[in-house]
Amino acid sequence: MKRKFFFLIFTFMGFEIFAQTTNYPVSWTLENCIEYAKENNISINSLRLSKKSAEQDLLQAKDAKYPI
Repeated sequence: MKRKFFFLIFTFMGFEIFAQTTNYPVSWTLENCIEYAKENNISINSLRLSKKSAEQDLLQAKDAKYPI
C-alpha cells in the first residue's frame, strides 16, 4: 500500500501543474491594458453576475406564476 502511495506521489510530482494560466500578452500596449482591465475588473464582473442573477430571478418568477 505504501509503495503505491509513494509511486503516485512521485508520478504526480513529475507533472507541471499550474493553478493559474498565464495568458498575458507578450508586450503591453495601452489597448491590451484596457482590454485586460475590462475583462478582469472585480466591479464589472460582479455587475455581470448580478445581471445574470436578475435574469434567473425573472425566469423563476415567470415559472412560479403558473401552477404545475
